[in-house]
Amino acid sequence: MAQDIYGALRADHERVRELLDAVLESREDIDQRFAELQLEYTAHERAEERAFYEPLLRPTATREAVLEGFAEHHESDLVMRELASVPNVYEEHWHAQAETLKEMVEHHIDEEEREIFPAARQAMDEDWAVQARGRFEQAKTNLARTGRSVP
Repeated sequence: MAQDIYGALRADHERVRELLDAVLESREDIDQRFAELQLEYTAHERAEERAFYEPLLRPTATREAVLEGFAEHHESDLVMRELASVPNVYEEHWHAQAETLKEMVEHHIDEEEREIFPAARQAMDEDWAVQARGRFEQAKTNLARTGRSVP
């Protein structure tokens, strides 16, 4: 069976967790690691919103959770912008904000996989889930290539 949107998002979520860990555990090249996280995570968010969240706004069973997901994306974007504006990534304040970002993102991922995925499976069929994966991957590729994914 072809991998569906849920598998693609889970794999992306794992990649984001790895990048967050790399940023926080690194002693060198933090700015480069953060730039990679910023590009990957924001491309993930925008592609997820287009391919997964937007269609789930229609079914009433998923609407509230998806709106919360949009809000959480916005909140993490604000922290990401704040981190990007700090000139020295080795400042204590920067590391504390990066920890906050990690907590926010991990909470969002856990909630999404625990609440939105099951509701989406009930609201949408497997064909939709497989097609959504293709839309997600295409959107993410396009966003990463153009660099428009940075919040």
